[in-house]
Amino acid sequence: MATYKNPYAVAKPLDPMFTVGRVLRTVQAQIAIGAESANNDVIILAKGVPPTARVARIMLPAGSSALTGCTVDIGLYKMQKNISAEEATDLATEYVAVDEDCLVDGQSFATAMNNVDIVGANIASFDRTADLATLVKASAGEFPSGGYAIGAKLVAKGSVNGNIELDILIEQA
Repeated sequence: MATYKNPYAVAKPLDPMFTVGRVLRTVQAQIAIGAESANNDVIILAKGVPPTARVARIMLPAGSSALTGCTVDIGLYKMQKNISAEEATDLATEYVAVDEDCLVDGQSFATAMNNVDIVGANIASFDRTADLATLVKASAGEFPSGGYAIGAKLVAKGSVNGNIELDILIEQA
């Protein structure tokens, strides 16, 4: 009988997530696609995620329905205050892409129904052990002060209207 080691624990032997485990936080999110939705719209799914966190899974819960023709990218954004030159009191928040497809790239939700977990979908070099800062190749001085936001960009809306339910599992130190 052969004994094999967990390849994730071999890759990161000091990370307890891959040996004794850590607590995973679950963020329930919804991508609501309506008649007013358009290509390149971004839906923020989670906010304030630290750069040292790792997205362990992006799950499609039971009962999800396929939205044929809809394709999304899921990636990281940072918040910034938008202060207009004319109106210095306008502190509207906007989200700027850091890497809009570092978690999921061009996922069709007709195809996604064949999988339970879509994190890393269509990304050949995706590293499941990498934290967010590593995924976007950010150094300590480049971390957003409020953490990252996880957002879904509608690459192709198609002619569908409906909701995509997601459970995002985040491992945080």
